Amino acid sequence: MTVIKLINYIEKNAQNLKDIGIQVKRHLINEGDRYNNKLGILFELEIFGKKYSIGFYQETTDRESWKSAVFKLKSWCKKEDKYFPSKKLLNLVETYKNRNRDEKINNILK
Repeated sequence: MTVIKLINYIEKNAQNLKDIGIQVKRHLINEGDRYNNKLGILFELEIFGKKYSIGFYQETTDRESWKSAVFKLKSWCKKEDKYFPSKKLLNLVETYKNRNRDEKINNILK
């Protein structure tokens, strides 16, 4: 799964994720001017006390005209500021409800 697909999943399910206890913060990235800018999105999630960030932006750099513009797409998925596979984060998000229930049951049984 690519980072962009995971971002789309989080975007579509943000309210459901919040309802089951995952903290979700959404930030738009919009920096720069007409010729040199970054446009994108960043999600910050907190799951079981760990912080995750996932996002992407398109960076445009140009000097004076669009004839020489350079476009770069940058994306990332991190856990505690270190690289983390987006497939693992998707699995964690999708199974959070069951894992949270299991953790509560184990705490009661202790």
